[in-house]
Amino acid sequence: MPRAVSESLVIADYNPRWPQMFEEERARIAKVIGEWAEDIQHCGSTAVPGLAAKPVIDIYVGLRPDADVDRCLAAMQTAGYLYRGKDLGFPGDRLFIKTTASPAPGQYRRDGSARTHHIHVCEISNPEWERHILFRDYLRQDASVARRYGDLKRALADQFGSDINGYGGAKTEFIEVVIGRARAGPPIAVRIVDYDPNWPAVYQAEEKAILQAAGEWLVDIQHLGSTSVPGLAAKPVIDMMAAVSRLEDARNIVGPLAALSYHYVPEYEVEMPERRYFRKGRRGGEGDKYHLHVVEPNTEFWNRHLAFRDYLRAHPEAAREYAELKRRLAVEHGTDVDAYTDAKSEFILGVQEKAAAAPSPSSPAAERGATATQ
Repeated sequence: MPRAVSESLVIADYNPRWPQMFEEERARIAKVIGEWAEDIQHCGSTAVPGLAAKPVIDIYVGLRPDADVDRCLAAMQTAGYLYRGKDLGFPGDRLFIKTTASPAPGQYRRDGSARTHHIHVCEISNPEWERHILFRDYLRQDASVARRYGDLKRALADQFGSDINGYGGAKTEFIEVVIGRARAGPPIAVRIVDYDPNWPAVYQAEEKAILQAAGEWLVDIQHLGSTSVPGLAAKPVIDMMAAVSRLEDARNIVGPLAALSYHYVPEYEVEMPERRYFRKGRRGGEGDKYHLHVVEPNTEFWNRHLAFRDYLRAHPEAAREYAELKRRLAVEHGTDVDAYTDAKSEFILGVQEKAAAAPSPSSPAAERGATATQ
């Protein structure tokens, strides 16, 4: 049943009729502007099976590069769609709405009208077209993330009431993180493998390449994560942390790292504004091979991660306990990386508290000779 938070914001349980409502409207739109439309897609939450949503069908119309936009807009209005303006949903968006004179109980309302459809018309080359498709497809293929999104929307609806803009803004962090993951590729199972004694050498070779390409901007670089702890089982991804004097200097290394096949992922900055994140490797199969986290030195992020690594290096029993935990959680959570990560949090926080109570200097020598700085 729909939950009417206010006249203007309603979150409803998934309605299996929504896909059919899209198909019916898609056919109507195609008759009106099909000669200019390269693609028409069902987007938004109503396009994801099982996901709670505002009961409004979001339709994205991607226009061909040679489309006559003015004639297209005029044709839509002649067909009875109400034009609301440009750049309302996103830059380059022309928003149309369709309303009903016989709203259902709890029907989504705004500006005094009961809306059934939002039609976003834009050039198909608009970057927002790809972003919305990526977000929709990721939620369709990962039901656990879709459930979290539904829970978030219901909580935000309760929090913001009729404040549509506040509600929309509060979803931004979640959406950007999901888009970042979508760009990285489909979710893959968390895989924990035995410690590989070659990992330090693999790190050293990659560190050398990074320093040759971007060393003038880096003041330190460290092997991080479970592959940096001798004997510790880990995901077979080499995590590295590099320091720049000022975070804004990170923009200078994007190009040099791209030449090494690193992909810069800015979407995660909504979640972690103090970090710049790069990844390298082919998604699918075994996934990424390298993750590089770029931060300022001696920050909370820098110190916390080094303290965790150094504590595990110095306490093999804690490392064994961590390995056992990771193996168990990998089986329990499969491709649900968020759940896997969240389930490790209590252990990680406990180790960080112990490390803070008995601090020790960073010890790159413990990694069998791996160099840690420029």
